Amino acid sequence: MQIEITDRAYLIIPAEMSTKYFPSDNLVALPRDGELWLMPVSNKASGGLLMKRRNLKGDRSVLLVEILEEGSSGFYEAQWDQAHGAMRVLGVGNWVNK
Repeated sequence: MQIEITDRAYLIIPAEMSTKYFPSDNLVALPRDGELWLMPVSNKASGGLLMKRRNLKGDRSVLLVEILEEGSSGFYEAQWDQAHGAMRVLGVGNWVNK
């Protein structure tokens, strides 16, 4: 699976992936060992980042400007980690607060 990060620090999550792994349209984004971990939030009242509908296909986007530095844009490989309940985006390592 691939995820895109735009030059304006928007993370684009394809519709199939967002529906399957982030059904509440909320997530928590955590930098971890050169990866970006995206964890679903089951209850919207619990907080997290709100994903917004990006297009008619149902792709979602979330702004990560407070987490990612400039130069992080591109396409990244992502995999679901069942053991940790997180989508792991590989190779993202440009964090604002290292």
